[in-house]
Amino acid sequence: MIQPDNGKTAGKAYGGWRWFRQCHATKGWRALIVVLAFASQASATNPWPDHQWLTQPQAAVLAAPEKQLEDVQAVLFLSARSDPPMVSRQALWLRYDLDLQGEPGVPQTFILTNENVILAEFTLYLLDDRGRLISSHPLGMNQPGLAQKRPAARYQDRIQVPGPGEYHLVLRLFSSTPLAPALLVSPEVEQEYLNQNRIATDWVMLVLTLAMFAFNAVLLYGRADAAYRWFMVFHVLIVFYFSALTGFGHLFMPLSVVQFLSTHIMAMNFLLIFLIFSFAIPFLGKGADQGLLFRLPLVRALQGVNLAFALLSLVVPDVYLFIPLVLMQLVTFGPVLYISAQQIQRGYGPAAFLLGSIAVQILGGAIGTATYSGQLPVSWFTLNAFFASTVVELLLMSFAVTSRMRYLEARQKQLLLQDPETGLPSRAYFSKVLSPNWAKLSAQMSEPVVVLIEIDGIRSMIRLLGPTVAHRLWMQATERWNQFLLSQQGVMPLAGYEADANGSRQPRAAMVLWSRSSFMTVFDAADLTDLDATMAPMRTLVLEEDDHRFEVCSRMAAYAVTDMTESLDELLRKLNVALITAERENRYIHYYSDQQNDFFIRQNELNRTLPQAIQRDQMRCHVQPIIDLGSGVVVGGELLLRWQHPTLGNVSPGEFIPLAEQTHGISSLTREVLRVAARWLSAHPDEAVSISVNLSVLDLVTRVDDQDLAMRIAATGVDATRLKVEVTESVLMENPDACMAMLDQLRQLGCQISIDDFGTGYSSLAYLSRIRPNEIKIDRDFISKLETSVVDRDIVAAIVRLARSMGAIVVAEGVELETTLTLCRDLGCDRVQGYLIARPMPLPEFSAWLAAHSPMVS
Repeated sequence: MIQPDNGKTAGKAYGGWRWFRQCHATKGWRALIVVLAFASQASATNPWPDHQWLTQPQAAVLAAPEKQLEDVQAVLFLSARSDPPMVSRQALWLRYDLDLQGEPGVPQTFILTNENVILAEFTLYLLDDRGRLISSHPLGMNQPGLAQKRPAARYQDRIQVPGPGEYHLVLRLFSSTPLAPALLVSPEVEQEYLNQNRIATDWVMLVLTLAMFAFNAVLLYGRADAAYRWFMVFHVLIVFYFSALTGFGHLFMPLSVVQFLSTHIMAMNFLLIFLIFSFAIPFLGKGADQGLLFRLPLVRALQGVNLAFALLSLVVPDVYLFIPLVLMQLVTFGPVLYISAQQIQRGYGPAAFLLGSIAVQILGGAIGTATYSGQLPVSWFTLNAFFASTVVELLLMSFAVTSRMRYLEARQKQLLLQDPETGLPSRAYFSKVLSPNWAKLSAQMSEPVVVLIEIDGIRSMIRLLGPTVAHRLWMQATERWNQFLLSQQGVMPLAGYEADANGSRQPRAAMVLWSRSSFMTVFDAADLTDLDATMAPMRTLVLEEDDHRFEVCSRMAAYAVTDMTESLDELLRKLNVALITAERENRYIHYYSDQQNDFFIRQNELNRTLPQAIQRDQMRCHVQPIIDLGSGVVVGGELLLRWQHPTLGNVSPGEFIPLAEQTHGISSLTREVLRVAARWLSAHPDEAVSISVNLSVLDLVTRVDDQDLAMRIAATGVDATRLKVEVTESVLMENPDACMAMLDQLRQLGCQISIDDFGTGYSSLAYLSRIRPNEIKIDRDFISKLETSVVDRDIVAAIVRLARSMGAIVVAEGVELETTLTLCRDLGCDRVQGYLIARPMPLPEFSAWLAAHSPMVS
């Protein structure tokens, strides 16, 4: 029987009233635990003095389906205290025995407040000591006029006790959710204060959850990925969940909605599990190796099972789903906790916040469920433990998502600094990490040597084997090189690639990919005795692909750093100079020297000033006459460009023409040459000479201003029959079909076709027959050796016979001696040009020269 307590707290508030507990059959340690629990809640967890909770462990319990008090009254008064079920399909009847003290004949009024708002039915009966009913008080969803009451007064009623004496309180509870009373008995004078605090508490809960939602929605919107979206949906569900579970739903939702949510708490529990699991999948599954467990069909099926139970709980009483809920929590959170622990070991810090949030949620949920099911004493702490733990959970999940954003940003930055396929540092790593820290890194080495390595023939492999096979071979070669360099003494470790830290899968690297075919590394020469000997095993790599063996060669350029203040960009520029020199001189390894730098400085200056050379009138057209050996008459001239550079002086065509072809500036030079040739031919219509112009492959295959070469020649208005175009065999072989087609158009236009430098290229006779040239010019290398080389004389004779068979004229180039001229005539050459006839001269002087030097030979 519950007896009053004459303590100080009771005396302060309402004239000595306190509820005393006297449970039937509470002996030994059970009584001690009950006393300690309620003493602690009264002194520590109850924020309002002189208020008393009536909680389930104090009562005699009976589970019975009857709805009327008289049907269970006799049996209930025979029951001693017993452990109630956590959930029950029947109504739960509880009896409290109390002894009220006070002034005789003076009634006492108290306020009853039901804090377990998810109870479908909750009725309190006040009986006197003889079991006669004094009053009844519906306090659950069965409370009459509930919708019309203001939110603070819902689930609340006033009870008047006639005076001191022995009384009985009988409670009838019914709900499909876990059953337990959470009844607060308060002095009447405290009602307004109590209700104000209830409203304030509800507003605090509502504002806190909405503020956290708005904060996270704004803060995390910058990375609205799957994890973010599931987290925000989870956040929304939390708002509605506690709207039903606590009381703040009455502040902004109709009572019918709150009651619907309250009667389907189990469905919302399954949805919460579903959302946490759905959030964890993108949050933890960063890759196939680290999120493998989430990829298993059985684990992913847990999402569907949770949703199925959530839908099922809308039609099935919660009593049948309580055990499935516990099991689903175990089997769902198990993989999440396991993968979280694995990710923490791998260095994925955000997983620690997720692990903590789930742990807090499990703890708070256990306390809240145990309280609502009567396993723990009711107090403000236990009633709000679930909400408090959820707030902490949301905070931890916010930290988790924010931490994940920072992790992904750092990871994205790391990925931007490395090649996505090999995982090796990329050119971005060079510019963002290595180059800014080069001075510090080089100072830590005794004798730094920077080495640039190039895998030879990548473009050739792509053309011959296709891009897929060539790429796989490149991947093999880079992996072999990286492993080789890692095994060498003195290789500089790269920041972020030193070793596998915290179980990270970050690959180790000793080289930075500079391009798709080259990479750089740094040695400390103090630990390296002989770079050439060290690198020799890697000169030729034997790779296997699709059961085929391929040999891939490499070449290197090295530079010993002597000036520590020199930037890494400048070092790489010098290494590129040395690498190109190594390729030009066919060396495996080449050390940089200043002489190489002078050559490339000149090349860069030419390359820089070449586009403006024509506009600045630095280009001049010279012409070298061509005579007919039979008549000695000048029959034409070869137009040659000369560049008078303002600082470098006279630049030979052999130096600037290749640059023009590489930079696609050759079309501008050709346009100028055609313009000059057309102007001269138009100015000398009576001269029986032709003008020859040299063409590159780009002239033949490239359209300029939507015009091909034939259209550009026609646009000049030149007499095409007096224009001869000269092409080399090498030019024709670069793009034979397109070149042949253009030559056919030029022939139809009236131009003559000449094969220049014949004998030094690699064209086949089949292509030569397709060209059907009007003229073949024998390269000066053969002509200059006619006096000393029988072989060269035989070659020239063979070329002459070949030309005769095709009806082509033969021109000997580079004739400088009279004896050479005689041999050319004897061998059957038709025409000659060279210094013996005339050196190249400015075009304006050509007309005067023609008048003074014709005929040239007899």
